[in-house]
Amino acid sequence: MAGKVAVAKALAEKHGGRYHRGKGPDIRTDKITINVETSRTLRSACGRLRGFRGPVYIACANDADIETAKIILVGKTVGLMNSKGRILKRSTRGRWP
Repeated sequence: MAGKVAVAKALAEKHGGRYHRGKGPDIRTDKITINVETSRTLRSACGRLRGFRGPVYIACANDADIETAKIILVGKTVGLMNSKGRILKRSTRGRWP
């Protein structure tokens, strides 16, 4: 299991963005917003992505948390990625203008 920071940096590189520590989403590019979550922070993840426009995703730092994340995200506009950046559930929020 890789740590949250390692996963965030790898996803940022993959999507052409930068990892931002602190408040706000972990990764933000012109096309996508990603928050990397651990099992402790998964339940409150959707609230932290509220207000962001365009496709938003939660990426699980530990792939063992994916099943829990799928249950949490039922009926939500937030998408889901595994720790390698593979999209498991697409975000239904609109694209950037």
